[in-house]
Amino acid sequence: LHLGAFGTAAAVEGVAKYTRRTPALKVSLSEAHLFYVYGRAAGASCGTGWWPDQAYNATRDTGVTFDNYYPYTPGDQDGNALINPDWRNRLAKVSDWQMLNGNASAMKEYIYTFGSITACLDVYQDFFSYGRGVYRHITGAYAGGHCVALVGYSDAERCWIAKNSWGAGWGDGGFVKIG
Repeated sequence: LHLGAFGTAAAVEGVAKYTRRTPALKVSLSEAHLFYVYGRAAGASCGTGWWPDQAYNATRDTGVTFDNYYPYTPGDQDGNALINPDWRNRLAKVSDWQMLNGNASAMKEYIYTFGSITACLDVYQDFFSYGRGVYRHITGAYAGGHCVALVGYSDAERCWIAKNSWGAGWGDGGFVKIG
């Protein structure tokens, strides 16, 4: 339930690559830093989750370090004790962010201009077995909230194209089209 940390880090990484026109740029931000340091300070835990607006504020106000300074491992932990002590000298920051609140036109414009945005969605059991095509909930119980990075859209297929945090072995190489 680290919702905001993964969706935010993926979107910021995508914006860095897209706006610099360097798709091969090696940038991997620390979701662990976002969640286990900033999220934990705000009272978040694996049981409660965390929201992207708080992750974006932390990334804007202080910055987030890179994955090699604090790699992600699952389970509640004291990030302040585990993060590389030099993390403040190796940070990425966002200059600003904006809440789009489901405004599809604005979302498309931001993806076109910046390359990616963070989106939260309700997930049902059938989402876990997604493989290809456009996902639309058909069957299964509600599983909870989830955040992804929207990296594109298709008006023809009436869907968003999202990068998920579950690795390349899930979905369509780690991506999902969401109707």
